[in-house]
Amino acid sequence: MSANRKKGILILGIGVLIMLISFLLPVGNGTVKENNRIPRQEYGGGDTSVSLIAISEHGETEVEYNISERQYTEAEIEEMLPDFLEELELAVGG
Repeated sequence: MSANRKKGILILGIGVLIMLISFLLPVGNGTVKENNRIPRQEYGGGDTSVSLIAISEHGETEVEYNISERQYTEAEIEEMLPDFLEELELAVGG
């Protein structure tokens, strides 16, 4: 095998390795999760502010976006109420 061929194979291998590493490493600060979703904090976790970059043919624009913590619906609260009352009764000593 010639020296040029070995050099070419080595360069190709390094290129493939760099490409694999770039796909495996997280991008940015890790806020955006799989399926391009930004997770919402659970109830009581507080609001989250993220900085997003919109890219178009006109350039890049940075957008600040506020994501409020999870809020329970009336139906969810009513569903949780019996368990909460039971735990409250046990805590109070009833």
